Amino acid sequence: MWVNAYESQGYDELKVSRRNNSYSLEFKLKVVKLYLTGEISYQSIANEMKINNPSIIVRWVKEFREEGIEGLKPKKRGRPSKMERDGKKKPIKKTEIKEDISEIEKLREENYHLQMEVEILKKKIQFSQMTESEIDEYLRSLNH
Repeated sequence: MWVNAYESQGYDELKVSRRNNSYSLEFKLKVVKLYLTGEISYQSIANEMKINNPSIIVRWVKEFREEGIEGLKPKKRGRPSKMERDGKKKPIKKTEIKEDISEIEKLREENYHLQMEVEILKKKIQFSQMTESEIDEYLRSLNH
C-alpha cells in the first residue's frame, strides 16, 4: 500500500495525515461506477483517483450495493442529540405531576420508617452493651 501510494502520488502521501478527506457525492459515484463497470482493482482506482486508502472504495461500493445512491450521501457523525429539535419542551401532563407527587410522598414516608428502624437498631446495640443497672439508670433518667 505504501509503495503504491509513493509511486502514484509521491513522498507527500506517505506522511501521516491528520485531516479527514471529505469526498463529494459525485466523486464517490464516479469512483464506484469506475469499479463496477471495469475490471480494475481497488488499488488501481485509488492510485488513479489519488485516494490514499483503497478500503474507502471498498466501503463505498458496499454501501452503494446495499443502499444505492443514498448510501454514498454524507452521514451525520457522532452521537445523536437527546434534546428536542425545535427547542420547545414537551408539555407535562397533570396526571404525570400527580403521580410524581404521590411517589415522592411514598418515598418520604418510607424514608421516615427506615430512619426510625436505624435508630431502634442503634438503641438495641447500645442496650446490649450495657449492664442491667446501667439500663435501669438510663430508663429512670428518661422518666424525669
